[in-house]
Amino acid sequence: MDDFRIINNFMEFERTWYTHVTPDPIPEIETLAQRGYVPDAYVSSHLEAPLLTIIYRDHYGSMVSTSDSYTYPVTDAVISQLFAQATRRLRVHLGEYRHE
Repeated sequence: MDDFRIINNFMEFERTWYTHVTPDPIPEIETLAQRGYVPDAYVSSHLEAPLLTIIYRDHYGSMVSTSDSYTYPVTDAVISQLFAQATRRLRVHLGEYRHE
């Protein structure tokens, strides 16, 4: 039963992760979504110590940018950092920023 509850917590988090990001990520998400890039939070629940990664996918579903992974659960500050990192890496990939 505990495993089921943990998986439900992961699934809920994966649906609402962006509400924990500061500053408000919605303008950035909307701008990039118009260009076909959508961020998603992925919790690797199959590992002994689950890891959170922010992933950007293109309109074909291919992964184009990822953040580093961090042990889940995470603080809002860590989620914000991972989102910023994945977004910056995407913008580097798009040629908007210099390489990190």
